Amino acid sequence: MNTKANIPLTKEGIEIVKNSQQALCIVLKGKFGCTAVIHNVDVPTTSSSGSVNLTTMFEMKYCKQVVNGLKISVWKDDLTVHKVDAVVNAANEYLSHGGGLALALSKAGGPQIQQMSDQVIHLHGRVPTGQVAVTLAGNLPCKRIIHAVGPCVSRNPAQSELDMARPLLEKAIWSILQLSEYNNLQSVAIPALSSGLYNFPLRFCADIIVKTVKMFGDMRTAPGRSLDVRLVNNDDPSVQEMQRACREILGPSDHMEQWDKSVPRQISAKAPTSSPYPSLDLGNMTLFIKTGAIEEEAADVIVNTVGRDLCLSVGQISNAILNKAGPKMQGEIQRHRIGFASDGDVFKTGPYMLRCKAVFHTVCAEKGSSSSADKILHSVVKRCLSMASKQFFSSISFPAIGTGSLGFRSEDVSKIMINAVKEFSSTYRGKKMDVYFVIFSKDTFRAFEQEVALLESATISSPTGKSSAFDDSEDSGRTPCIELFTNSPEALREAQAWAVRMLHMHSTSAEVKNNLIVHFGQEDHTALMNLQATFNVVITEFFRKGKCGILIIGGASVAISSAAIHVESMLCQAQDYFAQIEEEDLLHSVVRWEGLRGSEGPRISAALEKAYLACADTVSVNGKTFKLDLGLGQAKNEQGQYEQLSRMCFYSLYSKMPKLPSQSYYERTPIDLSDSADKERQRKYAKCGLKIVKVEKMENYALKQLFELNRERVTGKPQWLYQCVRAQFCDQICRVGFQREYAPPEEQGYGAGIYFTTEMKRALELWEDRSEEFIYIIEAQVLTGKSIKGSPELIVPPPTGSDPLDCYNSVTSDLKDIYVIFHSQQALPQFLITCTKILTV
Repeated sequence: MNTKANIPLTKEGIEIVKNSQQALCIVLKGKFGCTAVIHNVDVPTTSSSGSVNLTTMFEMKYCKQVVNGLKISVWKDDLTVHKVDAVVNAANEYLSHGGGLALALSKAGGPQIQQMSDQVIHLHGRVPTGQVAVTLAGNLPCKRIIHAVGPCVSRNPAQSELDMARPLLEKAIWSILQLSEYNNLQSVAIPALSSGLYNFPLRFCADIIVKTVKMFGDMRTAPGRSLDVRLVNNDDPSVQEMQRACREILGPSDHMEQWDKSVPRQISAKAPTSSPYPSLDLGNMTLFIKTGAIEEEAADVIVNTVGRDLCLSVGQISNAILNKAGPKMQGEIQRHRIGFASDGDVFKTGPYMLRCKAVFHTVCAEKGSSSSADKILHSVVKRCLSMASKQFFSSISFPAIGTGSLGFRSEDVSKIMINAVKEFSSTYRGKKMDVYFVIFSKDTFRAFEQEVALLESATISSPTGKSSAFDDSEDSGRTPCIELFTNSPEALREAQAWAVRMLHMHSTSAEVKNNLIVHFGQEDHTALMNLQATFNVVITEFFRKGKCGILIIGGASVAISSAAIHVESMLCQAQDYFAQIEEEDLLHSVVRWEGLRGSEGPRISAALEKAYLACADTVSVNGKTFKLDLGLGQAKNEQGQYEQLSRMCFYSLYSKMPKLPSQSYYERTPIDLSDSADKERQRKYAKCGLKIVKVEKMENYALKQLFELNRERVTGKPQWLYQCVRAQFCDQICRVGFQREYAPPEEQGYGAGIYFTTEMKRALELWEDRSEEFIYIIEAQVLTGKSIKGSPELIVPPPTGSDPLDCYNSVTSDLKDIYVIFHSQQALPQFLITCTKILTV
């Protein structure tokens, strides 16, 4: 199953991408769930004054390779044009970018920088001093902006004031570096934080920054990956102080003749990772083979192997981990299970004294004791990777499981474990993850090394003759193109088709239809006006026949396409915000959490419920991160203080439903099309000229609970009805239920509500859409109850009599082949059917 695609760019396409690179990536993710990587397109940058700089002169003053793959350098350059993966902004607690560097970056990046910052504050509250927040970078030539809040001191601070502020500046720098590591960034540019408007003495500031970077390098959690830390300032005093601090603390600079100082270095989205270890590139995962002791690892996750009795002191690897971690780890793992564990189990504990964030303890079968010992080891490796990805860890270290007392040969272990990682990586589309196999024995290391070499040679000799993810015959190293990744081939094809349309529009106008425009705020309307000036087009909003849209006219086709992509990006962000609010209200209706300040409101209560379902060990609320032990009902804040949590389910149905594999309250599960029930469905759809490609069961526990409550209120049995939706709203409906903004028909002749049809053929007529290759039909149970004929002006169902509070449950068409409800909780999505039209000759 192909889950990636390559879209070559024409000359016009390159210009469109240059104008809207970030917006394009947001749309492809928001509409189709596709991750986009843009190759070999040099995006022009803007200075703080707004002018375009196609070539930027910069000067590197110092460069030093420190330890563990970390490099530190000092540059004189303008941060608004410096090309790195992330730049650091000197921000205030409210991310209001009104002066200094913050204003310059905000102007250069465009209005979306302040908009995204405002959204961070709205969702999470202010950013405390010493902490950071991250946003996309808008028009800046980087991937991210890390907004760091440094300490502010008085104009002539006393030493006591500086002593109090110092830990906060150290924490801010440390947070920047941790976030860079967490997001797999290869380069980050840091200014002289707090030294400008915040009055921190420049010399003291430089010393703190350099010492903190050095300490981070010494304790680095991902030494297999390079990290380029650049101290970038545009004024001579700051540059000179950073250069002085580096020389005094780190020693003289390395030789810099190898660096070309006249041409800006390009940061590739898929730049190769420099590593001293044998490695294998597996798309979103990189596999490293290294020697060493597993208990000394500094990855996010360390994997241990333990017997069925969960006694950590038995076994060479487990005993070494226990001695390093301390005795408390044994007590925690014993709480997971009374008696003996089963082969294939994986238990998570805290790291204690280890240099990681979590330890996964695996239980595997002895080689001779079970015919399925190989399969158990294979599944254990994949399960550890799955657990790591669901908890957003970016690195995991395995020992050579089974080569000790379990009796496996090194050659067998290397094949099983490496193939498990390779198999998992084929469907993994999360953030970049590094997988380390940490081998103590030289012979075992040689076996793993040979297995990696075999896989590399197999890739090189593949039918395409390439190890790249591209499927085109063009040399991807030189061809400007967009590479798309997703786990759904249908979504991939929809994304390809949409991108090709946008990049080859050749039109003087574009129309974007989406009813989520009604959720635009004043900032969004201001942003539309700015787009007019940027691309020299005319943008107008319209509302007709119950449908909203934006019309873009008057410019060249490249400008029209660029503006349309930006508009689509704004709509995707509005969609995400709308769904988040709906999700919080939905969960708040069925379950409440108490204990944290503000948890009586929907936002924090929903965050805790999602953490509970996902078995997460941390949660971020109000800009603060809490460590969770939901088994004990406790949350520990950053000061080490405990808050007692309590969870109260209002209804028995929600509380008694088994946990979903998605570790959420909703999921979509594919159904086998060979099942007899689906054979009948296929015949039924074929009569309407449709071929079923995929059937997915839609499950939403919170919505199911509210639907059942409404079922007691609404008379009559629910009806099985149909709704036809666009690709971008399929997951949204599974997540928060049906919304009138998601699927308004072309003609809303029966009221401004949520439309359904009794026949599938009628659904195809009502929601005819020729812009997408696939047809997405949702089969739902709908509580229609007492119904009456509808009319276009209705926004709620009419009353049944003189009492205005006693209303009909729905309205319908003359033929009763269309029903309209006005409350989303009267409908429960059951199946998503993805179809194509049957071609007739």
